[in-house]
Amino acid sequence: MRPSKLRQKRRNRCRVQSVKKRGVRGVRENDRGRLSVVLFVLRRWVYHCDAKHYHRPWWDTKQQLKGKYTHRVAEMMCRFAAHFDFRSAAEELSRQGVIVSHKTVHKKVREWSKDLRVLERVECQTLGANERWYVSTDGCRTNSPEGWKETKVSCPYRDYPQLGPNSPSRARPESPRWTANRQNAAQSGKDLYALATRSGIYQEDIMKQEVVSIGDGAPWIWNNSDESFPNAVEIVDYMHAKSHLDAAAKYAFGEPATEKVEAWTQKVEPLLFEGRIPEVVSHIRALETENPEERKNFEREADYFQKHAKRPQSKTFREKGYQITSSVIESALPTGCGTKV
Repeated sequence: MRPSKLRQKRRNRCRVQSVKKRGVRGVRENDRGRLSVVLFVLRRWVYHCDAKHYHRPWWDTKQQLKGKYTHRVAEMMCRFAAHFDFRSAAEELSRQGVIVSHKTVHKKVREWSKDLRVLERVECQTLGANERWYVSTDGCRTNSPEGWKETKVSCPYRDYPQLGPNSPSRARPESPRWTANRQNAAQSGKDLYALATRSGIYQEDIMKQEVVSIGDGAPWIWNNSDESFPNAVEIVDYMHAKSHLDAAAKYAFGEPATEKVEAWTQKVEPLLFEGRIPEVVSHIRALETENPEERKNFEREADYFQKHAKRPQSKTFREKGYQITSSVIESALPTGCGTKV
């Protein structure tokens, strides 16, 4: 091989070349505070090494871009993808000047989320006087590449000081922390426990720390609660329990008979609030005479209250200042995740 050709071969193995490629120069804010992305389609200098298959744009490395996107744009993509489906997220991004397809949003958000260490960024909280720790769990349906699936969402939070039975039942704005996944219930429980302990639960004596667990009647919720928070005060969401009374009445009198349904519900609801569950069960079983064909449904509703006999003690819990509804997590599900299950 001639010396000139040998030098040319070595030069080709590690060189700087000019390529034509669409890139992102950066982001800027206009007078209204909106972000706009400065795009260009020009020839740009790229360092290329044939031996190690290395291809690196100099400007991208200098600006620390995340797959040709600045950190501000990447954050926008993640935030929109968290609140909308990917198509809607791409449309919202286009209004901000970021033109990407919904497939790109999906691909990039999944790619970036694998590198995040969320628990390391969670700050530990300290309970104030008369405050309590709560953990609340529920399920909702979210869109995925495999179709609509159930996502299990959990939230540890602190409430306001409970000074009596009429104290407001709501979470402190800065206290809620969220975790969600489409995996099995056991993994959901592990994620909740890791987030809760990182947030501040069980930082003191595990036997003395009071934790209140609120949820509906799903068995997986209470299995996770028993495993992760064995000494927790367990409370069934009052509105969810009341919906089972409404369902039983509709089985008996039918959907059109609204007056009969309301009359029966108003008669039995005080028993539910006072925690007199055996009497509630008796009233439900008595409905079989109204519509014997719905016997299986009456049995199901009666079994629901028997299984959770100790959890819907709403009057007692309210007198002690506990929250009796899962409104904190219920209010976040439609906008934060998807469709309520």
